[in-house]
Amino acid sequence: MIKNTTLLLRNNKDLSTRKVNVLNFITFLIMGLLVTVSLTSTISKTYYKDTIITKTDTVYVKQSKYEHLKYSFLFDVMKVENKESFIYELKALGARTEIPYEHFLGVFNPESGINPKAHNPTGAHGLWQITSICAKELGITKEELLNSDEYQQLIWFEQYLNFWGVDKISSYGDLYCVVYLPNMVTKDKAKIPKWVLKSNPSYSHCKTIGQFKLFVEHKYNEL
Repeated sequence: MIKNTTLLLRNNKDLSTRKVNVLNFITFLIMGLLVTVSLTSTISKTYYKDTIITKTDTVYVKQSKYEHLKYSFLFDVMKVENKESFIYELKALGARTEIPYEHFLGVFNPESGINPKAHNPTGAHGLWQITSICAKELGITKEELLNSDEYQQLIWFEQYLNFWGVDKISSYGDLYCVVYLPNMVTKDKAKIPKWVLKSNPSYSHCKTIGQFKLFVEHKYNEL
């Protein structure tokens, strides 16, 4: 009788211990899951906070990975007073036009070194080296152009893109063509103007606008 009672107590104790162990294990799993969810949420918010450009999460991820390949270099070379503020405005412009803001930097860099004060002897000036003729079409005087800062030029740049048709831009090659040869952005089979070939020897193998777009796209991807 005593032996059976002792055995029963021992079995009950073992059962209680197993229940405690199971409860502890379940509690451990729940805590681990909560910590993981919390960390993931925090990381996601931090990650997307600085990489919001257009309208889909897929684009955010692709462009943020893309950004790490070239953004640090372009950030270092730009000649603006407040780089963080300038990038913020570029991202806002990218969101409005649905064009990756890195593409803007990719155009401004070869055109002006991302320098709003850059001036060409031919009269082109600013971030994307707008000519006096194009400036006049937008209602910008020569004096206004020469005295403008990077933020005013971004406002004009958006007007410029809308003027020539932002809906025509679906790639970096299109964007560069809008800046360099705006009236030919949709004429991929047209022959490239001779003055373009003379202005830059690296374009010499380009026979058509389409080939020109592919070439500048390739150079951009090499950054």
